[in-house]
Amino acid sequence: MRRLVDHWWLVGSALLVAVLVLTIALYAGETGRHNQQRRATEHQAVAGLSASVDDALAREVALARVVGALPGQLRERWPVLSNIVMGQTLAESTAFIQPVWERDRTTFERRTRVRLVESPKPGVMRIAARRPLHLVVTAYRGIDSGQAPLGLDLAANPLRRTLLLQAARTGRQLATSPIEFLARKQPTRGVVAYVAVRGRDGHLMGWVSAAYETQQLASIVTARMPTST
Repeated sequence: MRRLVDHWWLVGSALLVAVLVLTIALYAGETGRHNQQRRATEHQAVAGLSASVDDALAREVALARVVGALPGQLRERWPVLSNIVMGQTLAESTAFIQPVWERDRTTFERRTRVRLVESPKPGVMRIAARRPLHLVVTAYRGIDSGQAPLGLDLAANPLRRTLLLQAARTGRQLATSPIEFLARKQPTRGVVAYVAVRGRDGHLMGWVSAAYETQQLASIVTARMPTST
């Protein structure tokens, strides 16, 4: 457990930096007698957020362990399994990402009835190009009622592909810097954290991802800030 905790700061720092940048921008114009009170409550708010981030990351690791112990398809079970992460209000969405080799693509699409697609930029979807390895979203749950991006190939995105493969290689829980989410109708920025999932025999099953919207994270801080009068 201690080894995992040592790595969480890598992810937690990304989340906290994303929030603090936005929070500082929101409160940059505040001056005078509010400053001292603001600094004190800001410190308390960030401490509270840090505890929430630790809990969120622990939940994602726990979900990865549960998934690794389960046989069979996950899509039908995901609404229940994802409660491990989504039961805490910090996460905006969670997903399972499965590796699919190009040689197995046709069989995978026929068996799952899911077409592989890619998103070259937020809001744009197209058929996924041929590549040796696809990293495919096969289960998804979000807080909104939008269509689940099943079949989305994250290998088409260099940053996400690098982080996923690095998470599998190192066993670390890794996160992006603040980025714009893919496959969203409206521009949405935030941080995505990844944890590799391995079966009982040690083989790579895929990854659990959890997305944290910057605005939602910032609201935890700003809700505790003093208001100007």
